[in-house]
Amino acid sequence: GSLPRIVKARLVSPFVSQRLRPFLSLTRRPDLEELLDLIATGAVRPVVGRTYPLEQTGKAIAEAGGGHARGKVVVVIDDDDLKA
Repeated sequence: GSLPRIVKARLVSPFVSQRLRPFLSLTRRPDLEELLDLIATGAVRPVVGRTYPLEQTGKAIAEAGGGHARGKVVVVIDDDDLKA
């Protein structure tokens, strides 16, 4: 998770030209409601870079984790997958 990244940023920060700090955000109900409205109206839409069938989930994770994904990586679950 993010804890090792935060620790690493704190340790490396004095030795690099950039100031590395953790980014924390607060979740507020009015903000989430506004975001929901934007999604419902189609004003905000995710960019899907590539889709994978369920049996190729490993490839999807590798693409997303490798930092090469352009847009979101989506794993598609068919009705047949749910019956198995």
